[in-house]
Amino acid sequence: SAKRPLLLRCASVSNSRNSPCNRCQESLRLLKERTASCTSRAQLCAAAAAASSSHRSRRAAAAAVATLARRVLQLRHTALCDVPAAIAAKAPALFRGALDNDFATSILDHVSKARGAPWLVPARGENIVSGERNKWRPRRRSYAKQLLLDARGQARLDVSVEALRVIEGAFGVRCDGDASAVFVTSQGLRTPLHSDPEASILVHVQGKKRVLAIPPSQSDACPKRLAALLKLRTTPGSQRRLYLGDDAPAALGAVDLISVVLDAGDALFLPA
Repeated sequence: SAKRPLLLRCASVSNSRNSPCNRCQESLRLLKERTASCTSRAQLCAAAAAASSSHRSRRAAAAAVATLARRVLQLRHTALCDVPAAIAAKAPALFRGALDNDFATSILDHVSKARGAPWLVPARGENIVSGERNKWRPRRRSYAKQLLLDARGQARLDVSVEALRVIEGAFGVRCDGDASAVFVTSQGLRTPLHSDPEASILVHVQGKKRVLAIPPSQSDACPKRLAALLKLRTTPGSQRRLYLGDDAPAALGAVDLISVVLDAGDALFLPA
């Protein structure tokens, strides 16, 4: 069976290193190149197939592919030495293989020994878990461990001081322990579109996780656009269908959709 996705989120991230060196300043200049727009072959084929099935002309099919290519951005790997530049740029940054198996093992051990954790269960027929949409249930001793097996839902655990120190050492940042958490989530569930008031580093510990992000400068630029995007918060369905498929709202065509698939050990920096 597939491994349960497990994510560690360290919030209120601040850069604890000195001002960027010449190399980091150069990285800052090139950072936007790392987020150059590109679209996978499968996505291009899907867009073309959708256009063909609806009897569009070849010109319309090409336009559909071009639109998809404009709005889907794939983040490229950023080296850990470029963390200061990434944070200073206030732009999303992806770090592949940032943390090793020993770190993942320590987090899994922390989850299995947890004395209890608040948890969420999605509504019947839905795949959304959210503190706004679902009620946090009381701490339950074994729920987090059951999520690693076959339970359905999401649990939230505190991050150990040791784990925070590892992350701070790896990324050269300071983390707010009170705002950080370990999330254990069942496969197939998703957190709806939302914004966080502080910068954060998402460290993926087990399984796979797709993260989609929209620059707030684009989503908030038009009230009607923002209202259309916020409707996705309460719309059940797969992430791929709602954001990348034919059912995606027209508002998504006016923004850059940043798409990242995290594997175990990967980390993603998200600015406030």
